[in-house]
Amino acid sequence: ISRFVLQKTDAKITNNNANDAKYQPEDKEILKKLEKIKKEVEEGINQYQFGHALHALYDFIWHEFADKYIETSKKREDDAVKNVLARLLADSLKLLHPFMPFITEEIYGQIKKEELLIISQW
Repeated sequence: ISRFVLQKTDAKITNNNANDAKYQPEDKEILKKLEKIKKEVEEGINQYQFGHALHALYDFIWHEFADKYIETSKKREDDAVKNVLARLLADSLKLLHPFMPFITEEIYGQIKKEELLIISQW
């Protein structure tokens, strides 16, 4: 996933919300799902249900992000899809960081060289 996103985009992330007019319906849908999974993972971690949190995150990353969104994004070259891909990768790494810190920190360093993942905002 990381290799594809880094090759397709320059990994620059803007903070446009899911209602931005330039986003296609699939962009808006995946961003809404991203917000939902953030809440679910945070809730799972806060309740010490690490297995549930990680399983939900795994399902999102592999089934929604990789299987569906990346496949549909291959047909598009616009800035909106590049921004969404970069944002999904960065936020997925943040969510995965408590579970696999060394790998996520290394990949995140390729995206944001000046910032450490461990101190970035959730």
